[in-house]
Amino acid sequence: MHKPLKWVFFDFDGTLADSQPMAYQIYVDMANKYDMNILSVEAIEALRQLPLKARLKTMGIPFYKVPGLLKASWDSAEKHMDQALLYPGIKSLVLTLKKQDIRCAIISSNHPDNIKRFLHAVTLDVFDEIIGKASLFGKHKNIKRLIKKVGITSDDMVYVGDETRDIVASKKAKVRIIAVTWGLDKKPLLAHENPNYIVDDAQALKARLMSLK
Repeated sequence: MHKPLKWVFFDFDGTLADSQPMAYQIYVDMANKYDMNILSVEAIEALRQLPLKARLKTMGIPFYKVPGLLKASWDSAEKHMDQALLYPGIKSLVLTLKKQDIRCAIISSNHPDNIKRFLHAVTLDVFDEIIGKASLFGKHKNIKRLIKKVGITSDDMVYVGDETRDIVASKKAKVRIIAVTWGLDKKPLLAHENPNYIVDDAQALKARLMSLK
């Protein structure tokens, strides 16, 4: 039996922020900078049905270059951050959690300055912890560290993310995971990784979180 919910750890891009238009512009910036072929929006959309490593292979990006490209993308993200929007219902959801004395955190691979700038622009500066620059495949370490920092157990919280790697990280950290289907990875990919829950919109996410309270 799990304890009543005390914290929700959120992913940022694709979970709270609809950053897909921005992500494509960042991709174009990176492709131009590193002399890579530029795929169309439609081709990139089709890649969402593939696991991350298969996407990288299709895009011609060697896996060893990913950490460097991620760091290089932060400056580009700063230029395009105004293209990102909150997903419908997210602001109301987060504010409801706060009113219920449930604390909220963000763990993301994006730069924390970009996240804070975005949250300020959408008047949602209410998160208790913001952890940025998380490793693409090391997010479980950030989850464990944050659990220790805020003085809770894994039973006190749940993670919310939009990618299979969020599910994998949560399982490694031995925490519950709610996968959302409005972000990067398609629902069949998410379901294949067997998250604790899958939700299709913010209202369903709110209902699930309230059921854990």
